[in-house]
Amino acid sequence: MSHINYSFALISNGRATITNNDRTKLQTMVGLKSRNPDLKVLLSVGGWGANGFSDAALTDASRTIFADSLVQLVTANNLDGVDLDWEYPTNPAGGTTARPQDKQNFTHLLAKVREKLNAQGQINGKQYLLTIAAGANSGYINGVELNNITPLLDWINIMTYDFHGSWDSTTGHHSNLSGRDISVTSAVNLFRNGGVPASKLVIGGAFYGRGWTGVQNGNNGLDRPASGGFETDYNTIVAQYLNKNGYTRYWDSSAQAPYLFNGNTFITYDDPQSLSLKAQYVKNNNLGGIMFWEYSNDRSGALLQSIYTEITSGGGGQPPIPSGYSYLVAQANQQIVSADNYGNDPLVANRTTAGDWELFELITNSDGTVSLKSKVNGKYVTADLNASGVLVARATSIQQWEKFNRVNLSDGTIALQALANNLYVTCEVNNGGRLIANRTAVGGAWEAFRVQNN
Repeated sequence: MSHINYSFALISNGRATITNNDRTKLQTMVGLKSRNPDLKVLLSVGGWGANGFSDAALTDASRTIFADSLVQLVTANNLDGVDLDWEYPTNPAGGTTARPQDKQNFTHLLAKVREKLNAQGQINGKQYLLTIAAGANSGYINGVELNNITPLLDWINIMTYDFHGSWDSTTGHHSNLSGRDISVTSAVNLFRNGGVPASKLVIGGAFYGRGWTGVQNGNNGLDRPASGGFETDYNTIVAQYLNKNGYTRYWDSSAQAPYLFNGNTFITYDDPQSLSLKAQYVKNNNLGGIMFWEYSNDRSGALLQSIYTEITSGGGGQPPIPSGYSYLVAQANQQIVSADNYGNDPLVANRTTAGDWELFELITNSDGTVSLKSKVNGKYVTADLNASGVLVARATSIQQWEKFNRVNLSDGTIALQALANNLYVTCEVNNGGRLIANRTAVGGAWEAFRVQNN
């Protein structure tokens, strides 16, 4: 990670305030700079339902009081800047106070904060960051002076999630990259058409899901009438829902988004595949970056790993899958992967030359995943959950267990993430080079494979 936003400071009597507990946690985050000196730590102010912005922005005097309080918090806690999360100017969402003049006053407020941060930076010899969290629809654009606030900001974090949720009576994606009535792409286009440079736009990923119950059957639960709703974090999705307890994972190739359905309950969320595509989109469109809400929802690190791996890989997008047969070289031991014993035994990386046992056809599926078909027996490689995720070439068709997310690594190798359990394939050097999907993240060479044309 390059930046951490600590959420949230609130506004009390016109001043940004934090608790003693916040101060302790902030110092812990600032302490991470000992491991990553380039890390920036910012304080986010506001959030959903947080009141006080409209009053703080109302007059020059109130804006000065608010801006001074921010500078005090930044300097006292050795922070690198502030992020204002006003949800939303001119809009009384979440029961907040709103006024028509918020549109102009937001510009004045940002100008005052920028003025005060710059003045303090002159004293400290430091360039403080000023960013905002922004809505992803035209309603937000209409409530701010986009042309006037953009020059004041280092970048804009577009909250490209919560497109749909329990407030809707019909299911839908809540953080889809493309397609549909609203998407990451449509949000970026709104801001670009409003004059914001691509380099100042940061899109958002969701480390949580939104769900509906009482979903009418049909279309695998997508775009169907529903009743109750709920929110769940990614940790829970993996532990309780992902291809478990009657849930099946589906992929919407138009929206480039996953979802789960069990015949009654529908869950929309981001996963490593969709986040990798978002990271590609950032690179391909020269955007400022990608952020996410929020880190504690990804205890395994799988989501962050997918973003990091794609962002740091060379080029834009995935290189094409080789045609015909290829072989895989495990970077853990530089041995070629074999479908041992005519494919009857688990895949193992222990060969120095490639024959029929070592050749695989890499197939790109309609959902963007890949599957491997062994030349020696014409069967597909499966991540066998009945054997702890061991890979073996014995499936006669491509189902969930035979699909893998391909993750491009910065050195030109790839990692494979099994959709069967959402874990990465590793070469167990200490177990004869056996391949098994049991790692929560790409830790190094053990999870890396080089694809070599035959």
